[in-house]
Parts: sequence; C-alpha cells; structure tokens
Amino acid sequence: FVLSVVAGKTHGPSSTAVGDGLKQAFAGHEAEFVLEARDIIGNQRVVGDDPFEVELVGPATPQISVFDRDDGTYLVTYVVTDTGQYTVRVSLYGLQIAGSPFTVTVMPGRVVAVRCTGVGRGLTRAYAGEEARFTVESRDVNRNKTTSGAKKFQVAIRGIISPTVHCIAGDDGEFHYSYRTARAGVYFVAVMLDGIDVGGAPFKLTVDPGPTHANGCSAAGPGITGGYTGMETSFVVQARDFYGNARATGGDVFNISIGGTASARMRMRDNENGTYTVAYTPEIGGDYFISVQHNGIDIQGS
Repeated sequence: FVLSVVAGKTHGPSSTAVGDGLKQAFAGHEAEFVLEARDIIGNQRVVGDDPFEVELVGPATPQISVFDRDDGTYLVTYVVTDTGQYTVRVSLYGLQIAGSPFTVTVMPGRVVAVRCTGVGRGLTRAYAGEEARFTVESRDVNRNKTTSGAKKFQVAIRGIISPTVHCIAGDDGEFHYSYRTARAGVYFVAVMLDGIDVGGAPFKLTVDPGPTHANGCSAAGPGITGGYTGMETSFVVQARDFYGNARATGGDVFNISIGGTASARMRMRDNENGTYTVAYTPEIGGDYFISVQHNGIDIQGS
C-alpha cells in the first residue's frame, strides 16, 4: 500500500515567521519576512490560500504586501518612512502566530544630499568680525536624521572675500561649522555632499557691519580743512565698525569739540544712515582744532 500523509488544516498559533524584517528595517527601504503555515502539530503546509493578517503599528503607517507563494509560505514586504520602534502582529482567524507580536526597530536610511538641512543664523546672517556658526544635518530620503553614510559636507563661502570655514563633527550625523569675516556685504554659502547641493543651498548670506568703533570711523568735508569767518561750514562723520565697514543706521553718540582761536557755534544732525553732519560757524579767523570722539576715543584723523 502507498500511504500519503499531508499536513492538516493551518493553525495560527502553530504557524511561524522568519526573516530580518521581523527585527529591523531601514526607513524608506523595503523590508521582508516569510510566513510559514503549519498545522496544529507543527507540520508545514505545502499549499496556500490562508488569509493571514499582518499589522504593523508604530510612528508611521506602512505599506504592507502579503504574497502567497502557493507552497505554504507567504512573503511579507513593507516600507516605513519614519524611524522608531514598531510592533508586528501576524494572525490567522483572530489567533496570533508563534512569536507574535514581534518588535521591529526601524533605522534611518543612508544620507541623501537633497534631503539634508542647514540650520543656524550663520547660514543667512552674520556680523563683521564675529564668529558665526551653523549646523548641517545628515538626513535620509524621508528626512530622518541619520548617521548611515554620514561624512563632512563640502562647505565654501564666496563673496567679497572667501573666509576659512572650520568644521566639528557632532552627534546624530550633525556637522557644526564656524567662520569669521571682516568684510560686510553679500556672500553665498555652498554646502554639498559628493558634489550635490543640500536642500536650500547655496544659501544667501548677508554680513552686516559690527558695532561702531572709533578706530574705523572717519570724517570728510570742507569744514575739516578750513572756512570763512561768519559763514557756516560743515563736515560729515561716517560711522564705521572696527574693520572700517560703513554702518547704515544712526543712533551713535559722537562727542564734537571745536577749539582754538575762539569758540564756534556748532550743531550736529543724525542722518539716520550711518552719517552725521556737523555744521559750525567760526566767528574769528585763526587756527582751530576739531576733536571727534566715540566712547572717549578719537576717530581717524582726529
């Protein structure tokens, strides 16, 4: 006699699952595992058509596919976009299979240049002479922070001058950059990874003058070199920072004194654009001395 014994009806709690996709996955990449249909005593079935239900619960809702191989096994594939801990539940007719639920850790994917981000004031705004800073964050295709494939970005600042940029590697795929420039003006910050711009790059950077400093300020105009008795003459004080960058706002306090042969009537007007007009009328001919100070320090030429 020839006797053929086949597995019995599929039993959910006796069925099993195997594969890396039950333990870990990478955001944005397809993960998989295999379901093995078994009868109540553990014999593997060799035919399909079992209505297994697969549920993945976590930070994001995944795309799940169950493919019946018609040999008692089922290929389960899924894709999740967010990192974190997920719970995988597999059941048949309301009964979970052996080992279910499973815990899956979804890790970030590899760095994708166009998804990386730059943060920090130093990317778009700085002041002459200050150490400006910004950070570039390594991110995967779904904008998750990642260390997979993370490496220093190529950063260059171009403008009136090209300041040196320093880099310190941080945690979680972050890289911290700093620079210093003495010249105010418009610059562009290029940030690239393997020759590809990160998101938003190149960044437009405006470097404003630093605080007013007497060593950088200047004065010019006919009133600096001479005048006529009884006739008003004038000169203009230009507020500048320590590096000589012209300031474009007012509000500075300059102390003006005119001495010499005699006193002179004097008035000063804040033009609210970084310049200050000083007008005076000498009453008597002779030699005069003009002192212009800011915070007790003489400006250039004074």
